[in-house]
This record gives sequence, C-alpha cells and structure tokens, in this order.
Amino acid sequence: MSISILPWFWTSAASVLLVAAYAGYGGPSLLFLLLVTGLIMLQGAIVQAGSPRLTMVRREWSSVRLAAGESAGLSLHIEFKGGLPPLWIKVHDPLAVRAGRTGEFALFTGFRRHVVLRGTVSELRRGVYTAERLSITYGDLFGWFQRTLWVEAEGSLTVIPVTSSLQTSYENELSIQGSGESLQGGIPKDRNGDLLREHRPGDSWKSIHWKASSRRSSLLSRLPEAGGPAERVILLASDQASYATSAGDFELAVSCAASLLRAESLAGRQVSLICSSAEGGRVFSWEPEREEGMNVLAAVNLDTQSPGHSLLIETIQEHSHKFITFIIGKLTPEIASAAASAVVRGIALEIMVTGEDASAPGISAEMLEHLLASGIRIFDRATIERDMPDFLAKGGHRHA
Repeated sequence: MSISILPWFWTSAASVLLVAAYAGYGGPSLLFLLLVTGLIMLQGAIVQAGSPRLTMVRREWSSVRLAAGESAGLSLHIEFKGGLPPLWIKVHDPLAVRAGRTGEFALFTGFRRHVVLRGTVSELRRGVYTAERLSITYGDLFGWFQRTLWVEAEGSLTVIPVTSSLQTSYENELSIQGSGESLQGGIPKDRNGDLLREHRPGDSWKSIHWKASSRRSSLLSRLPEAGGPAERVILLASDQASYATSAGDFELAVSCAASLLRAESLAGRQVSLICSSAEGGRVFSWEPEREEGMNVLAAVNLDTQSPGHSLLIETIQEHSHKFITFIIGKLTPEIASAAASAVVRGIALEIMVTGEDASAPGISAEMLEHLLASGIRIFDRATIERDMPDFLAKGGHRHA
C-alpha cells in the first residue's frame, strides 16, 4: 500500500499562505480560496483514510490455454469490502504485461463495491501465468490524492508454443513395393514397426531382415534392442551454451518440439519428450489424450546448465532402439562426437539446428560430411523456417 504525499505539501503550503494573507488583508476572495483549499484537503483525507478494508481480485481469461501470438480477453473482477468504495480506479497488471500487449485498465466505478474491468491481451507470449499481484490506484475527484493497493489476483493462463505441420516435411515415407516396409526418416521399417538399417560388419546374421533385403537388393538388419514399434524421442536442449544470444533461436526450437509432439499425437503414436535441466534429463510421456508435453514446453526456459551433448549421450544410452530427434541451437564438436557414437550403435538420429550459425567453431566440413554420410539427417534454420510459416506470422519467437 502506498499513499501520495506530495499533494499534502503543496495544499498545506497554500493553506498557510492563504491564512497569512487573510489575516493581513482580509476580504471575501481570500476566504473563499481558503475554504476551497480546505474542502480539497478534506475530500482527499476522506478518500485516503476511508479506503476499503478488503479488496479481492479474480482474473478470468477467455480461454485458459492458448497458443503464442493469439489474443485473449481478460476480465478483472474486483470487489471492495468495508470502508468507502473508490470513485475511480486504475489497474496495472504486471502479469498481463508479461503475457502480451495490453492497454491500461481504467474505470469510473461510481462508488460501486463490485466492478468488472475488461480488456484484450494481444500477441501472447509463450509461458505459464499464475496468480500474481497487481496494483489498484484510486483517488479523489481531481486525481490529486491517490492511494495504491497491491492485491494478489487469482486465475491462470497457459500459452503453448506455436505449432506447424512439420510432420509432412520431416517424415517422408518411401514405400518398399511388395513388402510392406517403409522408409521413415531415412531408416526403413518393417510391417511390425521395427527399425531397419543397412547391414554392417559385426551385425549378427540373425538380425538380417531377409524379405526386406530381397526387395532392396542389399542386406538390411534390425536395429539392436528393437523390441517393438519404433517410438520417437524428442530431445530439446535448453542450456544457455547451446544457443546464441538471440532468444528467437530457442523459441524456434521449442516450437519445433511442439510441432513434432502435435504431429505424433494426431497420428496416435507414442512419443517421449526430454528437456534438459540442472538435475539432468526430465522425461515426459506423450499420449494423444493428454497434454503434459505441451504444458512442459509452455513453461520451459533457457536457464538450465545441463550441456546438450551430455543429454544426447544419456538419451542414446537409454533409448537405443528409438528414433531420436535432437533439437539444438548450434552444432558443436561435442554434439558431433555424440552423434557419431549413435551411428556406431545403429541408432536412428536426426538433428534440427535452429541457430543462424548452424555450426560452432571447431566443426569442419569433413565432420559434417561424415555425419551426413552416416545417415544422420541435419536440418538448418532456413529449412525449418521454410516449413514453419506460422512461427513468425503468429509471433512464436516471443517468450515472457
């Protein structure tokens, strides 16, 4: 709670001068000015001293779950209990300011005890917004004697990342005629969903898929530890070192992860989301009827310390039979080394690089060519943005 003190200084000073002038010269004009000044001070004292004893605020959003870049209607239900209700109010809501662009909430309440302020918050930023204090300023008829209250307001809003149709661009399937196999992400699959790859020296003869090999005119082996239908693992690095100074690189990475989650959900497939954190990887299962994955991506921040390459190594060790999509801001030598180990283990891997400079110093052209020749797909920012037209159009690069 804060009270404006400055008006009391100049009104008190004016009163002293008027009293001195009236005592020395008299006259009805000076008396009138003295009475007016006294009335102004009196109504200011009544407003500041007779404020409501209890103020309750409740936020109400037009929808509790929206996508970044959209607009949301916000209603503030304010109730004054006890004391004298204000004549007018002006509300500053830091949460609404962080969530997007909003105008000032102001209303002539006319001494009503329950009022509703309505406004629109446009260009929403990704994030999870919960209860937070807001300020209510009110005052006298002239707006000179003001008082500000800080009130905890209930109500929450989840703004999920922008999604786009990445599925059609990054999962082109090539049918292998007559066998029921398909090529997904550069890795063949049989009719049971087991991942296949080119046969390599050291592979067991029992792992060879003879029917698929006959159709391809080359030996194909089942991936080690492939015990069932392939499941996609979306790996999102969220450590500061994995991205440039621009926050847009990380927001694009989050939007890519959200788009892949949405695509897998629409297809009815199982997928796991792993976000790096200071404590290590956090795994969240995604199912078509559940929204935990999107809620996690709405809240994820670029402030963790777990290196991206460490997270990739852990994921390769724990999910060796799954299809891994690694999303990061820049390709470093450590990540290239970890990716090479995935190739040795026969793991299907693709890397999406969202930074303007896809490669960090230390990445040679030979190393990139080796990764690509090994079957690892690498997508740069230009390719990603081409297939995500909604990202910039909807303001997906902004985050609270």
